[in-house]
Amino acid sequence: MLDESWPGFFQEEILPVLPVEKLAPYFKEGVGRPTKDWSAILGVLLLQHVFDLTVDKGVTQFSYNIQWPYAFNVTEETDAAKYICAKTLWRMRQLTM
Repeated sequence: MLDESWPGFFQEEILPVLPVEKLAPYFKEGVGRPTKDWSAILGVLLLQHVFDLTVDKGVTQFSYNIQWPYAFNVTEETDAAKYICAKTLWRMRQLTM
């Protein structure tokens, strides 16, 4: 069902073309805490706008709705993999403007 609906389409068509390389200059390896998967973060920001959600509701969807992690190809079943804090989304939104 996931493959046949919007999560499958997002994973196959949109995820590969997200401009994650444009975020690289803002981060240095070994400095600070490791970043989340940039594709997933950009995907959450995009879907927030598509579904007209607040930051908190976007975080909730990513954490609890199986469609969102599937769309971003997040396969690990851990809290660390399926959670993004609101502050991270705010920071990434600032970087993408």
